[in-house]
Amino acid sequence: MNLKNHSLLHVCVVCWLALLCAGVSLGDVPKTMNYQGRLTDSDTGAPLPGPHEMTFRIYDVESHGTALWTETNTAEADSAGVVSVILGSDTPIDLAFDGPMWLEVEADGEVLLPRRELTSVPYAFYAGGAGGAGDGHSLDAADGDPVDVVYVAADGNVGIGTTSPAMQLDVGGDLRLDHNHGMYFGDGSTSLSQSGADLYVKAADDIHLRPADGLYIGSGASNYFAFDTAQRRLGIGTTSPTEALDVVGRAEISAPGGSPLTLSSTGQAFIDFETTGAGPVGLRLENSYRPIYLVNGAGAEDRFDLIDGPTGKSIISVDG
Repeated sequence: MNLKNHSLLHVCVVCWLALLCAGVSLGDVPKTMNYQGRLTDSDTGAPLPGPHEMTFRIYDVESHGTALWTETNTAEADSAGVVSVILGSDTPIDLAFDGPMWLEVEADGEVLLPRRELTSVPYAFYAGGAGGAGDGHSLDAADGDPVDVVYVAADGNVGIGTTSPAMQLDVGGDLRLDHNHGMYFGDGSTSLSQSGADLYVKAADDIHLRPADGLYIGSGASNYFAFDTAQRRLGIGTTSPTEALDVVGRAEISAPGGSPLTLSSTGQAFIDFETTGAGPVGLRLENSYRPIYLVNGAGAEDRFDLIDGPTGKSIISVDG
């Protein structure tokens, strides 16, 4: 076999075994790592199945230097050239992992470059040897400060930033989701997600809001929509609604092909109009032909006028 034709594709450090397993003491955490790679001919790209003598080394530098750990295995590649090896099965990986580490792979006497930097997951070993709660259920920061960043309690609850998790996942600090990601529940039909600058709340059925006091919607420090849960009052343009519906500002109601507003009462039903100024108050009625105004005021508070909109002339006037 031509040793110069080896190529290693898709090097993948999969996981550290028994990481954060409840009930395992620090001394019992296996010093092993699951390694997968694919051996191919560098000229043709064809897989190289069969047995291969493979040597693995861990360094604390990206090139040159002295190996901190070495192990040789005979690995059997499948028909696709994929090999799987449990590193540390013969020589336990007894390293502190308190700094950057690189893995070097040699196949059949040929060193396959470049070295691969180990991900942050192997640094779980460091939590087993320094700081923390000392019970085998916690992870410290890479430099040892702070300690107990991730903590698994005896009941299986996981705490991030807390050693007293009250829920299955208890985060003692801020939680950030990356751009255009979200939280999904059940089969995914109910979710809280972001798209661009927009936030989406979706539900397969109803969405229930249960504030103990008021519910406010606005922009910045201003609130434009308020619901008083105690009085069951909705305010638009006001945060202190005095009626079941209190609108401060202009309102438009439209219902194509139907009645846009219906008043229903077991007794008398009124629409109240108020103004604090001297101007008239009234109704503006408009169809596809012309607007008509029913007004009161303008210096004659005891008179009602039905006024033609285009001409401004009074059609009917009730005085007294």
